[in-house]
Amino acid sequence: MIAPPGSVTEVSVINTCFLREIPIENYMQPIIPGNEHMNVPCYVFLLRNNEDRKVLFDLGLRNDWKKLSPSVQGEIEREHIKITMDQDVIESLDQHGIAPGDVEAIVLSHHHFDHIGDPSLFPDQTNIVVGPGFSKAYMPGYPLGKDSSILESDYSGKRVIEINFKGSEGIVQIGPWRGFDYFGDGSFYVLDAPGHTIGHVCGLVRTTRNPDTFLLLGGDACHNNGEFRPSKQQPLPDTITPDPFARRGVRSCPGAAFERYLANIGKSRAEPFFEIPKGLQYAEFCHDVVDAAATIERLQALDGYDNVFVILAHDDSIRHIVEFFPKTLNTWKARGWGQLGRWAFLKDFLSIEQPVVDGIGSR
Repeated sequence: MIAPPGSVTEVSVINTCFLREIPIENYMQPIIPGNEHMNVPCYVFLLRNNEDRKVLFDLGLRNDWKKLSPSVQGEIEREHIKITMDQDVIESLDQHGIAPGDVEAIVLSHHHFDHIGDPSLFPDQTNIVVGPGFSKAYMPGYPLGKDSSILESDYSGKRVIEINFKGSEGIVQIGPWRGFDYFGDGSFYVLDAPGHTIGHVCGLVRTTRNPDTFLLLGGDACHNNGEFRPSKQQPLPDTITPDPFARRGVRSCPGAAFERYLANIGKSRAEPFFEIPKGLQYAEFCHDVVDAAATIERLQALDGYDNVFVILAHDDSIRHIVEFFPKTLNTWKARGWGQLGRWAFLKDFLSIEQPVVDGIGSR
């Protein structure tokens, strides 16, 4: 049993923007030839429990992103990140009859600009829920905190609720995770997931009952599924189905090329393709490498269950598999989305796979 018995929460995913030309080496290594940069979406999740209480997990990027704090503007310029806005989360909700005042809380996986959005667009009664250490590390926001990456307006007038995972009220053990039972009905847990930043959290949503299925909202615990797959719980299969390269007439491809690549970098078929970079030059991209690695191990533990579907905040590989808001993700298992998405991230690995697979794929 992954979690104690509980209710179901409806969950939908919204994409707010794309971040392009992000240097991969800052977030994961080694680099796959031909994939030196990431082009990624920024997902927001809308949760609605059976009492119609509404919560947002992350806010993506604010529409007027050039009003971000000077420290964030500097980061975007230094990294030469290109931004393409899709639609602000407020606009997406409004199109389907959900007003900002209908949202009781915003759970922020962490403070980065592509997750925190613009909470000032929500009324003061909308709470902001954050992980441990957030307030001390990032508040006050800019301009009072001149070097802060968040803005004073992000939280001004609102109640900021910082979860104490070392306490007892509402805290539940979810396998290797400490979780906060947000609604109190076992349908949505905020998970302690430190490492990437101070106060980073993930989410676990119960999507169906009898049988139980869950959606794990990974935030930035990883930036690519190759940071936690393969694993002991999900080793690289002999045959990868469907074909991650979507080649015409090809149903699957052998895992041999990927296994050989792993061997060349000193890994087995039960170890991830990527690791978090170590070194002072990467410190601004991962607060604590040891804690981040431990969070990834906990992620792998739940990823080993067939009734858990992990979606990272920037997982482009599932963008053409799942359905977006106003539709929901709750029937993901019945529709096979977890299986379809498990190895879909290998679409970016064609440069290491091509020499071995040409002419070998199952047809």
